[in-house]
Amino acid sequence: MKELTTTLCAIWIIIHGAMAQSYDKQDFQTDIITNPSTSLRCYELNKQRKNKVWHKQNLKSLISRNDHLLNISKKDDDRDFYVKIVKTSVRLKYELELALQKIVNAEEALVKMGCPNLLQ
Repeated sequence: MKELTTTLCAIWIIIHGAMAQSYDKQDFQTDIITNPSTSLRCYELNKQRKNKVWHKQNLKSLISRNDHLLNISKKDDDRDFYVKIVKTSVRLKYELELALQKIVNAEEALVKMGCPNLLQ
């Protein structure tokens, strides 16, 4: 009887040891259920945010070029050119404010969706 108990204990230890070795980190990662529609939505929202940030950077570069033109040009030399540059400057600054607001809205949408990778 004692030998049977010892044998059963040894078999039990061997089986559980083998089962413990089979569950490694990769198995747990594949067992995690992720909703593919949420992942795709997060990817699309992040892509839209990146495009808006790229647009903001382009606007900033255009504003700096426009400011340089304003500094170079003189009011008396070519009045029409100066007025066009001033109007363009106002429009670009307005569009930059709008782009910044769109970026904030995009970040809020990412947070509301529960996306884990906001700044990728």
